[in-house]
This record gives sequence, structure tokens and C-alpha cells, in this order.
Amino acid sequence: MATEDVPSPIRLVVEPQESLADAPLSIQLQGLEPGQQVTLHASTLDGWRCSWASWATFVADEEGTVDVNQQAPLAGSYEGVDALGLLWSMTLQDPAESHLFVKTTATPLTITLNATCDDQVVASARIQRLFAAPGVQRINLEGPDMVGTLFLPSGPGPHPCVILLNGSDGGFHAHSAALLASHGFAAFALAYFGVENCPPHLLTIPLEYFEQAFSWLGNQPAIDSTRLAICGLSRGAELALLLASTFPAVKAVIAGSPSSLLWPGLKGYRSVNEPAWTYCGEALPYLAASSSGKFAAFLSVVSFLWGMLRRKPFRLTRIFLKQLQQADPEAIARASIAVERIAGPILLVAGSDDQVWPSCQFAERIRARLEKHGFSHSCTYLRYEGAGHFICCPYGVPSLPPWVSRGSAADRGPIVAFGGTALLNAHASQDCWYKLLSFLQEALERESQQA
Repeated sequence: MATEDVPSPIRLVVEPQESLADAPLSIQLQGLEPGQQVTLHASTLDGWRCSWASWATFVADEEGTVDVNQQAPLAGSYEGVDALGLLWSMTLQDPAESHLFVKTTATPLTITLNATCDDQVVASARIQRLFAAPGVQRINLEGPDMVGTLFLPSGPGPHPCVILLNGSDGGFHAHSAALLASHGFAAFALAYFGVENCPPHLLTIPLEYFEQAFSWLGNQPAIDSTRLAICGLSRGAELALLLASTFPAVKAVIAGSPSSLLWPGLKGYRSVNEPAWTYCGEALPYLAASSSGKFAAFLSVVSFLWGMLRRKPFRLTRIFLKQLQQADPEAIARASIAVERIAGPILLVAGSDDQVWPSCQFAERIRARLEKHGFSHSCTYLRYEGAGHFICCPYGVPSLPPWVSRGSAADRGPIVAFGGTALLNAHASQDCWYKLLSFLQEALERESQQA
């Protein structure tokens, strides 16, 4: 329980004071006058030490109590009854800044709660949201052979393992891996570009790098390498499906906002006519832009620049849809991932308002290919209506402010839409997270029984 003594009969009671980032919270105000209005403020610092905050105004019931888990606010940064609304609805407080909520390390998130009446603070509390539960161990790998962080659950093991793959921003998200380890899975947040001792760009990444990671995990006594899953989002999902279709050591796949085919490499966030992936020294085929596709891309650049001038969000999905419409069917076939070769169940996650690429269409293509080839394992598809791109692990974590767009009308840079709304993305991330845990538990437990 988190309370702070103040010269007031009003008490702010938060339970528990310290909990995992995905755990439920109970927030109550006690000692108010019946019908009294009170505003709750929540604030925290992200990984860049920037301030984020939210608020909600409530009316006390006849007993002088406000129960955030049972009451909708009169006004605030979120609407409706939502126990975690004060957490995910936080927004960046500095109008000169426009970045996303940054959280990549496994350090706890400290959140301050203040209750105010007539602009006076009448009660306060401070809580910590943990990503690594007590007893979770970490092993840091900083190259030159591999870069990432392995988190091991408490207990002797051997534990099933999940490899987490980021998308086009590179690096790795240690906080998501730590949270998975807190639920009993060894979790390896593996970088493959964009950090020291890794390639600078998503270009010609050899699949042998990941094969080496599989071998290394197999030599860890705390890990059961016969129960290995891969989870990625966006380009990381593309990679996860590719790896699982190439290496039978992978027994389950989670593909968030996936692609059904391989795309060109990237320099920064700019697509180039070079392969993203190689294997056995050979470039893996990808869907390159045709002549008409290149012209469409040129028009998209013009549209992007015009949108910058008008301060309108730019939506990348239209580029991919146009390229798919104009591509030669044989080129699409060559670039398509042979998902039917995957040696275990698949979980696909997509939002219908994905503005980065058409992940729902890609998910349907994956399902159709699996059905065509008589896939012998299960394929579960979670489609979230109105949600955007970043709703699945390792990006979508319950209670953290979701990613809806990058940039703002206040700065001079581009505004890139990711899709969805804060509400729909937050709820999708929370629902997806718990279903992801259930999927892993069932898939890797079944693999253990078969072994």
C-alpha cells in the first residue's frame, strides 16, 4: 500500500506500492466529502528523462470515496472506467519535444500520484512498476559475436526461451524481455543492427548471426533449447517468420504487425534497393520497386513533403499497397516467406488502422498460404479493430503510453502516423500481452510434452 502523510483527512491509497508493469492496480481516494470533486494527477519520467503526465477529475460517492477501478472521470486525459487509464494516457509535457515514450531498459518506472482539490495538493502517493521481478537474472552480451541481453527467471530451470526482435529502429528492448522473464520464460532481447558491434543499418543481415544465437542458447544450462520461440514486430516480425521458416529449432512464432514477404533493406528509415537478409552468402529475394512502383514512391515523397508543409501526418501504408498492386505476381511469389515450413504454432497480431504497412492484409496472406499448404500447426490471428502498428511485444507493453504517431504540429519535423488512437492501442496492447503469455505457455508446454 502506498500512502503519504499530509495535513488532510483525505487519503490516497494505491495497492500494491510495487508491482510488475502488467499487474492490476487499485487506486482509491478516501476521506472526501460526499459529492466533492477531486483531480488525480499522474507523472513519470521516460528513458530520456522527459516528463509525462495525465489527469482525471472524479466526484466522490456518498461515502466520500473515489474508486478509480469503478468510476469514470468527469473529465481528463482518458474516458470511461479504466483502472490503468492514468498510466497509459500520459502525454509529453514539454511542447518543444515531440518524441515517443522511451522505455528500453529494465529499470523500474516510478510514478507519482497527486490528488488536488481547488488546485491544492491534498494527498500523494508514489508507486513503482517493475519489469524484472525479484530473482530475475540478466546476462549482457556486448559483442563482438552477439549483442543483447538475456533475462532468466528465478528458479533452476531449464526454462523455455523467447527471442525478441525489434523492427526498423534497431537495437533491443530489455524491458519487454525482463517482463517475459518475470512470467517464467527466459527471454533474449537480441540486437541485429543499429547499436555498437552490430551493422549500422538493416542491410545484408546474415541469418547465420541468429543461427549462432540459437547455438549459444543451447549451451546455457538454464535454458531448454527444445522450447524456443521468436517474437518480433514489423520488420522484426518479418525476420521472425523468416527465421522460423528456415530453422526448425524455432518451435513457436509471434509476429506482431507482420509482413508476408521480404522487403528491401533500409538505410536509416529509407528503403534502398539492396537485400535486408542473406543466407549462405546469398541475398534473399525481396520485393523491389518496379518502374511504376518507383514513380509511385516518387509521388509519395512529394506527398510526404507537401504533408510536412501542411503539418499533416504521413501514412506509409499507401506506399506498400500501391507497390503490391503494381508488382509482378512472380516477384511477389519469390519474396513471399515460406511460412508453411514453420515447425510450430503461429500467433499473428495486427491492427486494422495500421498506417505503417498493411499488416492485416499481410496476416490474411499468411493464413491463406498456410491453409493452401495444409499447415499442421495452429495459426491464431488477433485482429484489433481501430488499433495501429505498435501494439505487440516487444513494443506494446501494458500501461505504458502507446505509440500513435511521431512528431507534432509544434515542431518542424515530419509527422509520421502509426495508426490507431491512444485508447485503442493501449487496450489492444494489454489484451494482446495476456494472450501472448497464454500462447507461449501452451505452445512451449506442448513442445515439452512432445519432447
